[in-house]
Amino acid sequence: MKYNILPGILIILIIIPGVMADDGIDVWGYTVPELSAGPGDEVYAHYTIEYNFDSDAESIEFYTDLLEPKWRFAIVIDGVRHDLPVRHSRYETITGFELYYPKTYNNYVEAELNGTVPEVLTSGEHDVMTVSYYDGGGNLDDEEIIRINFVNPSDVSSGISGAEYELSVLKAAIDADRISGVNTTPAYERYINALSAVEAAKVSDAGVASQLISSAEADIADAYALLEKYGALSCIYRTEEKTESLDEIISSLSDGGSESQDKIWMVRSYNENAKTLIILAQDKYNSGLYGEAENYALQAEAKADEAYSYAGYSSSGTDDPARAGETGEPTQKVRDFTPGISTGIGGISGNLSESEDIDDLIHSEVSIESFLQISGKLFDLLKGMGDFLSQISSYASSN
Repeated sequence: MKYNILPGILIILIIIPGVMADDGIDVWGYTVPELSAGPGDEVYAHYTIEYNFDSDAESIEFYTDLLEPKWRFAIVIDGVRHDLPVRHSRYETITGFELYYPKTYNNYVEAELNGTVPEVLTSGEHDVMTVSYYDGGGNLDDEEIIRINFVNPSDVSSGISGAEYELSVLKAAIDADRISGVNTTPAYERYINALSAVEAAKVSDAGVASQLISSAEADIADAYALLEKYGALSCIYRTEEKTESLDEIISSLSDGGSESQDKIWMVRSYNENAKTLIILAQDKYNSGLYGEAENYALQAEAKADEAYSYAGYSSSGTDDPARAGETGEPTQKVRDFTPGISTGIGGISGNLSESEDIDDLIHSEVSIESFLQISGKLFDLLKGMGDFLSQISSYASSN
């Protein structure tokens, strides 16, 4: 015989909805000031506490770290407001005798608080308002804590001094990058914002000054991130121009016919290595990994400079400031590579005794990483063989 138990379950749920209730509190509202305040500053907090009591044995407790607190509570029952007498203790409790009503009513508490910030030994977060819900057995069941930063004025002075030092270091970095042809305008704008915030902090009270210093520190961090971004971009552009110039040199050497094929091959190999590293740099740039992008671009530039050396040219790169300061994105958007690719490039120019041997690489998992390592090591091996044969040839001709 088959039984349909679903209607029975539904009947049970309808008959005993109280069992499914979620006891506790929900708290929302605002604090003025929102983030920081100094000794003697007045703080105002206004919060609404929604609760769901099962009995009049439950209670809600309020606490504050503020001095001279002034609490104004109102219990709102189905839209009807009942104001309680003003209270002045740091701990205040509203019992279930005042709060409990049948669940058919919509109940909540409005809590307003005024108080002043005490002196603190060190700046840090403190409780403006802690709201704790205790169940019928007197056990803490739920709690919400609203905090802001209480500021020690001496910390503001040291914060201003620290920010001024950080600004001087940042300005030096901006100047150095600008001389190198990097677009530093976005970073300089953040520098000016931070400088203005620090100057304003000098004439503000402790609470406002603390917020201004935090704002300055955020702008300084943003400025360094922008220097890293545009530094990577500048290096990518500069190296791209070098590889393009090398393509022309290789073409010229090949057409001239007077240069040995070994020399042309070496120049081309170094240039192709540089182009591969630039692809990796572009990929990292497009992924927002600007530090890694610049690292690959610098490796690429070193390969390009070696190609210039083999070709008998000085490393000329981007002397055109119009391009060195471009702010656009790299022209080539590259596909995603395997996550481990960045770990394998550092050894491209190394010798076989300095890292994994070729046999280990050949039998490793096939990826762009292992391919590039193998290519780099084969290139270095062939270069060494070429140098060795050249020495033998020179020795034979001299004897």
